[in-house]
Amino acid sequence: MLRGRQFNKTFNHIKITFFCGFITILVLRGTIGIGGLGSSQVEANINQNLIEETNRIIADIRSDSDPDEPPETETDHNITFSLGPKVSNWDQQPQIWLSRNLGFPKFINGEARIMLVTGSAPNPCDNAIGDHLLAEGGKEQDRLLSASWDGNCL
Repeated sequence: MLRGRQFNKTFNHIKITFFCGFITILVLRGTIGIGGLGSSQVEANINQNLIEETNRIIADIRSDSDPDEPPETETDHNITFSLGPKVSNWDQQPQIWLSRNLGFPKFINGEARIMLVTGSAPNPCDNAIGDHLLAEGGKEQDRLLSASWDGNCL
């Protein structure tokens, strides 16, 4: 009787060992793909698509182009420009403007007013950097004028 009980106990241990081994193989196949029984052409295509997409993103990052940025137009440096109408009444124009704008104060904080005249095109520049530089130049003129008008030396 002891021998039969020992045999059943050993047989149950072997069944549990095979069952655990089978479960281990299933888990490994599902998580890391060991065995190759479940791999298919669909999975290979998905992996290939992921690799191609990753390479495309890396190529976009390495190229210095912005997909939202319009293509840069080439500037023809041989084009001549005209200055527009000649201004002949420089002295009368401020007086005309001031007569039309009577509410403009003659003194601000006890200081006499100053009219700053800058030149720019009547329409936006073809290149956006031109507008940017023109705006920055105007800000710099304003800063310099304010600094010198306050009595500070530059």
